[in-house]
Amino acid sequence: MRKRVSTLATTLSYSAIGAASLGLAWMGSSSSAWAQTAVRLDELSVEASSGAAGRGSSGSGRLRDLPPPYAGGQVARGGSLGILGTRDVLNTPFSTVNFTQQVIQDQQARTVADTLINDSSVRLTTGSNGFDDTFQIRGFPVQSQDVGLNGLYGLVPSNRVAAQYIERIELLKGPGAFMYGIPPGGSVGGSINIVTKRALDIPFVRVTPQFISDGNFGVHVDAGTRAGENKEWGIRFNGLGRTGEASIDNGNLQSGIGALSLDYRGERLRWALDVISQNEDTKNFRPQLSLQSDIPFIPRPPDARGNWFPGTLLKQRDNTVASFVEYDLTDWLTAYGGIGYRAGSNQQTFPDTRVFGYSNGVDALGNFRLINAFYDSESSTISGNAGMKARFDTGSHQPLAEPRLHRVQSGGRLRLCVEHTG
Repeated sequence: MRKRVSTLATTLSYSAIGAASLGLAWMGSSSSAWAQTAVRLDELSVEASSGAAGRGSSGSGRLRDLPPPYAGGQVARGGSLGILGTRDVLNTPFSTVNFTQQVIQDQQARTVADTLINDSSVRLTTGSNGFDDTFQIRGFPVQSQDVGLNGLYGLVPSNRVAAQYIERIELLKGPGAFMYGIPPGGSVGGSINIVTKRALDIPFVRVTPQFISDGNFGVHVDAGTRAGENKEWGIRFNGLGRTGEASIDNGNLQSGIGALSLDYRGERLRWALDVISQNEDTKNFRPQLSLQSDIPFIPRPPDARGNWFPGTLLKQRDNTVASFVEYDLTDWLTAYGGIGYRAGSNQQTFPDTRVFGYSNGVDALGNFRLINAFYDSESSTISGNAGMKARFDTGSHQPLAEPRLHRVQSGGRLRLCVEHTG
């Protein structure tokens, strides 16, 4: 007895062009055949274009395309490891995490700290909206001057790094002096490197309104385009403005950020320029307190929206300009260099519970004494590096040799006057 069966021949075609264009076609036809007759299905074809992904997956230099994101898009498959070049995380004998721009957008991060605390080895020793973001990696402090900007130390703001102009955040957990050199502050717990945004292959303009807490409003503008016969030249701008009461009663957080990126990518020459300005004015920022070491019990925690130091003010100004260049001398030898300059200033009232002649911190009943310090500081940094990368084959391995020079020069002045307030 012969049975009739029904088969379905299908063709699935997928095409992705750019970030906002998605095509999916499904075509099916029904045919009948005898059970003993073989049916040949049409070929399954999957095609994709990374044109709008910007910095994709080719190359190993800092100005080449970045390693692609892993499944989910929130972390990358690899990142820069200094003298070892750009490496996939599966081929890296160190503990690294490379956060992408997508996780920054998904979590609506305002600063680098908002993203880095996703990793259990990173914590902050200061509260959000406080004086600054102070990191600890594996229990060791990492100062702001030890955070890299495209591989150069000392060019990020001294208080906090805004998230709006960041493409990747590269985190190395553990000592990295061999790969990156000794940082200016001598941090040993790990390394943080900020990779700035570059223009994508497809022009775009993105406007994002923001709203924080009770009444802090803002707008973020992100726009970029490329020009030239082969889209060699690129320009990208990120700007943010916001103001209003955030998480502290009767406080005001006002921010103005502008970041301009220019880049050129030729057959052998690659060049980039970053100009960043970050300005913040904060009224009634979050205070910091410590507890006395001999109290028998911990006092009841106060309201998180309260400000125990009314009238505190914080004004921060930071401006950075940096340029980077790479040139492929041969297919296996690349010369590179970078130089940057940063100028910053802080003006603030700086209340402190460490009063001479009294116990430091809060007692068991929640009482404390404090002094009020007027703290002004100015700083400037010149940072640069230069080196060569060479690839050579040794059997099945392909090591990377990278002799290089890294120099950081900092200077500034500090004025501190203390007023006892009782």
